Amino acid sequence: MSAYETEEEQVEAIKAWLRKNGKSIIAGVVLGVAIVVGGKMWLNHKHQRAAEASAQYQILLDALDKDKPGQVLQQGERLTGQFADTPYAALAALAMAKVKLEQGKPDEARAQLQWVIDHAKQADLKHIARLRQAKILFAAGKAGQALTILNGADPGTFQPAFEELKGDIYASQGKRRLARNAYETALAGMPQGVNRKYLKMKLDDLGAKDDS
Repeated sequence: MSAYETEEEQVEAIKAWLRKNGKSIIAGVVLGVAIVVGGKMWLNHKHQRAAEASAQYQILLDALDKDKPGQVLQQGERLTGQFADTPYAALAALAMAKVKLEQGKPDEARAQLQWVIDHAKQADLKHIARLRQAKILFAAGKAGQALTILNGADPGTFQPAFEELKGDIYASQGKRRLARNAYETALAGMPQGVNRKYLKMKLDDLGAKDDS
């Protein structure tokens, strides 16, 4: 569960946004294309796919809430297989990764996260997947690979979370100067809240500034 705590609010915000705006945004995009190509049947097909993907994802969420991992994986496979072009597929892959990690299958969890990185059209979902991949690698003692992922893309608004994890990795390696720099960068970009208190504690635990 620890690999999923720091960015759950971002996932919830994305899901809430989709519930509120997803169908209308998809409808708007589809309408514009349909006008260009004159394909009324194509428009209807896209509407139907969006509605079906939404329904399938709701089934997955219900299974997740009721702690039915088998059903989560079944619905996730359906969404990533049949509705890969919708945002619901990427959210489903994140859910499947969570289930796989809880089942003690970190490699399979990482594969689901890689699917998100390779297929999601939403940058935030890609950032969440990268962050979770790095956390899994760090927990497995593969700090170098975790840092490669964290340094491999511009994290945008996720920079504080990326930098905090970098700080954790450097601190575990005894690289206090690098850890301090990462924590300070994370703190500078982090909004007010509980996480700032914990981050400041990490920074204080490093002790006085030095060159190590």
